[in-house]
Amino acid sequence: MIQIGHRGGGVRYKHISTDGEKVAVATYDGAVEVYTLEGVLVKRIEPGIGLIEALALKQSKIAAANHKGELWVIDIDTGNVQMADKSEYGLITEIVWHPAGRWLAYAKPSGIYTQNIRIYDAATGKIYDVTSPTAYDYSPAFDPEGRYLYFLSRRALNPALDPVQFSYIFAKHSKPYLAVLRRGDTSPFIQYKKADVKAEEVDLEGIETRVEPFPVEEGLYASVVGLKGGKVAWLKYDVEGALRYYLWSAQERRGAVEIYDLETKTRDQLVAGVSSLRASPDGKYLLVKEENRLRLIDVEKKPDLQSRDPGRKSGILNMGRVKVYVEPEKEWRQMFREAWLLMRENYWRGDLNGVDWDAVYKKYEPLLSRIGTRYELSDLINEMQGELGTSHAYEIVPDFEVDKPYLIGGLGAEFKWDGKCWRIAKFRRRSLV
Repeated sequence: MIQIGHRGGGVRYKHISTDGEKVAVATYDGAVEVYTLEGVLVKRIEPGIGLIEALALKQSKIAAANHKGELWVIDIDTGNVQMADKSEYGLITEIVWHPAGRWLAYAKPSGIYTQNIRIYDAATGKIYDVTSPTAYDYSPAFDPEGRYLYFLSRRALNPALDPVQFSYIFAKHSKPYLAVLRRGDTSPFIQYKKADVKAEEVDLEGIETRVEPFPVEEGLYASVVGLKGGKVAWLKYDVEGALRYYLWSAQERRGAVEIYDLETKTRDQLVAGVSSLRASPDGKYLLVKEENRLRLIDVEKKPDLQSRDPGRKSGILNMGRVKVYVEPEKEWRQMFREAWLLMRENYWRGDLNGVDWDAVYKKYEPLLSRIGTRYELSDLINEMQGELGTSHAYEIVPDFEVDKPYLIGGLGAEFKWDGKCWRIAKFRRRSLV
């Protein structure tokens, strides 16, 4: 295993992307660092576009989406920064490069409840709609051979009756879709031909007419990725009650990974109990997260799912080899700085209610040297945020989450009516469980 970036607690990397030849990471304060696969720093770029919320690397270009709903393309060699698109309705968080490195696909929030798939041509600067902005389309992914664009969409409107509320709901609302990228190619659902070489050309004019759904039933599809040899993988959830994932729970939603083969038109379940998945740049491997395990799967072979021991047979990565060096003082200083920065960049008023936010930082930053625990850091951050005098400004702390929440009891009382008013007759300690 190779360490990317600085060792210690003073730096936090928010996003990572690789094209199989290099690795790019985005820091919490908006910088981008590019490394070799051996962990050698090639270049550090400070594009000045704000806080980065999504990252995609391909050859000499980096696509970065920020906290303002903007999508930027950064040239690694020259440092030139070009805005590609901007959403007025939300963040652009799903971006992916075509294997040829010229076209960038992304999901753009296009309305209050809508999102559509678009493609940006980095050579011409033009933007093309793959889907119209009338549904909620998400999770774009290219076929590794460059012939298809896959995505998911919430447009399978087959309602089910809720017998409690006596209304119709769309419990299963999404399906996977495919767009043929070259005008002369036949739909793979009619006839699939193996690719001899990667496709280097894309016909974007009229691409919206070459979109069609996969021949599978509607469901709850979370993400889709393209794999080598005309295979597609997606993560699919069951319909579940919301209480399992309530506010104080650290539980991650889990589903099953299915593989669809465009050549044989067959679908098989690969593995269950998965909370997220990613594909390697060449589409040969799938990385899935199962509870507290990471499993790397060769798409040409089925892993030993019964084994829980790390190794090639099971595909489970030995995370015991990963050493994390933590310096609490540096880590807490970074966390404090990031909390201050997030409020500065995301507060709902540009003038921060007239508060001198730089002065607030200088006021509370010296107290970091007196912090002794993680809980005290939370107190300091909350006090700093309180200077804004605003509601709905919280510190949500993953460090304090547990698989099963333990609710704290409170005081109860017995009341008696004396003919004129209710009086407290006795205090009691009440449990919430």
